Amino acid sequence: MEEIRKIIQEAFAEEKFIKVFHGTSIENLESIEIEGLKNERGYGDSQWYMVSTDFQSAIFHAKIDEGSEAVVIEFKVSVTNKHWDGNPQFWPPYERSETSKWYALKEPISKNNIENIYKVPYEEFIKYKNKGL
Repeated sequence: MEEIRKIIQEAFAEEKFIKVFHGTSIENLESIEIEGLKNERGYGDSQWYMVSTDFQSAIFHAKIDEGSEAVVIEFKVSVTNKHWDGNPQFWPPYERSETSKWYALKEPISKNNIENIYKVPYEEFIKYKNKGL
């Protein structure tokens, strides 16, 4: 029993975090700040990617009306340690490149995980869109 307790303590002592980004509209920002990031389609779809490890992917997928601002929310989420392979909040990622992974949600990301909120003016948003992925 003591050995199991020691393994659990070591696992949590080595806890790591990942920063992920979600692009959205200014209209959706308030609900995310209040309720966290939810998947309105449900949590059984491992192919409905909602967050990425790179800002560019998030801004590319943000929804925006001309003259408005795009919003990218940065979340800090706990990830694997040597005793846990994966993350209880994410499905395994779609790895676009060495620097870009997209994740589908298994469960909501709490509002408490919000690290930063970036508001991108329409003109800057268009520059990002034109760069593509």
